[in-house]
Amino acid sequence: MNQPQFSDNSRVMVDEVTIRSPGGSTGIQTLFSASIPEAAHDAAAREYAPRCHPGTRRNYIDEITMWGVGSKCHDRRILWMQGPAGVGKSAIAQSCAEAFGDRLGAAFFFSRPHKTNEPGHFFTSIAYQLATRYPPYRHLLDIKISEDPALVTKSIAHQFYHLLVVPLKELKESGKEISERVIIVDGLDECEGEEAQYIIVKIIANSIRDQTTPFLWVFFSRPEANLISLFGSQDIQLLCSRLELPVSRDIDHEIALFLTDKLREIQRDHKLPPSWPSGRAIEILIDLSAGLFIYAVTIVRFIGDANSLGPEEQLNTVLSLAVKHCPLFDSQHPLLELDTFYLLIMRRVPRKTLDSVLEILLLISWNQNKWNPAVIVANMLSLSATQFNTLLRPLHSVLSIGNPTLSPYQKVHVDFYHTSFLDFLCDPTRSGGFSLDQCKFNLWNRMSNKLEIYTPGECYIAHVLHILLTLWGWKRRFPFHGLLIYPAVVCCMNVCARHGSGCSLQFL
Repeated sequence: MNQPQFSDNSRVMVDEVTIRSPGGSTGIQTLFSASIPEAAHDAAAREYAPRCHPGTRRNYIDEITMWGVGSKCHDRRILWMQGPAGVGKSAIAQSCAEAFGDRLGAAFFFSRPHKTNEPGHFFTSIAYQLATRYPPYRHLLDIKISEDPALVTKSIAHQFYHLLVVPLKELKESGKEISERVIIVDGLDECEGEEAQYIIVKIIANSIRDQTTPFLWVFFSRPEANLISLFGSQDIQLLCSRLELPVSRDIDHEIALFLTDKLREIQRDHKLPPSWPSGRAIEILIDLSAGLFIYAVTIVRFIGDANSLGPEEQLNTVLSLAVKHCPLFDSQHPLLELDTFYLLIMRRVPRKTLDSVLEILLLISWNQNKWNPAVIVANMLSLSATQFNTLLRPLHSVLSIGNPTLSPYQKVHVDFYHTSFLDFLCDPTRSGGFSLDQCKFNLWNRMSNKLEIYTPGECYIAHVLHILLTLWGWKRRFPFHGLLIYPAVVCCMNVCARHGSGCSLQFL
């Protein structure tokens, strides 16, 4: 790979790279500012990320780590593990990243709910992580980026070439080459844009073929059609090994181990009788989990929810599913059991507050770090901190909600624990009356009213405009007359986003 091999009409364009920490003059500081540190396996943001419970998934972890540390020459330097939502891919990826130790070069966890899905920051993040591990590479990058800070804003192909290929070649020529290391990429299907997914894999495959980088790459993703086609293409399948992680009752013994250990912890914490839960109760929970680890994990969070009437009552609620369960949708749907549990959780939201809860969930689902923390979402909907927390109280088993008592409310963030809950809410055939589509019209009217009563100096007008523009694509209309006004609104939104509370709708 002598030069980036993607023409202008096939590259992913990054219009504006978000610089997170603009201060500082060194190249490494610039690189850090253009990376997503929260996507690393050892980031503080992933301190409570899922990882495999002791004694579970050992066969997969061992196979991947043996592949990564094998002494024989690798003909297939890409490993693709694919499986449907909820089977535990991210937990395996996290556990493998920790198991590799010094053998790990970098790890990146794409995630829509956690907003680490921007393709323009992928290779900058990989380069930064490598730089923290290899001082000669760090020194070389520092010089190159200091001389040309715009390197971090280039197209994906140019980033890979200038941040990885060129410096690694120079290090090799000077006798300081980086030895073979493993790079883990989780959630490739959650990377924003199928074209970006395609380009990332093709760039890596070309580099492997041309021997311009020394890395082994492990990808984890759902078996989406575009990725099946990509990894099955003639030029990539020769470089790629595959592992499938299916939904299977063959792992019932592992789910039993997980449930038993976690429920024993709850039993001890709440000083419940040693006989709780009964063996029969655990058997029912295993059946309800139906081979999905995410179901078992969500059950444990639900039973241990501190905002409930207690673990015993919560367990009885879950067990009632085994008695009352009847298929509401297509019985062949692979996530039927999980959907049934998500419906149970959503039915705990009082009917009189459901519209407000759905509006909160919709705003969180659209969040691209524009109106999180939670205080901004609350202000968008004219909710106090108390009202906001009360509305979300029934959803603590599916939402990660920062504790206002531990940090200022302005810094509290709300995220989805798992993408499967967001997928459920976005699919009316699965969520029915709890679909996020239900609240879009009301949210449109609410934001339109905010726009009408806007006064200069309003802090959140940029967010209001962003919401309206997003909804505009749904409604296929806009509450301003004339096609020429749309670019003006876009311009106003961008100005507001840059200048914050000083923005004004006088641009219109």
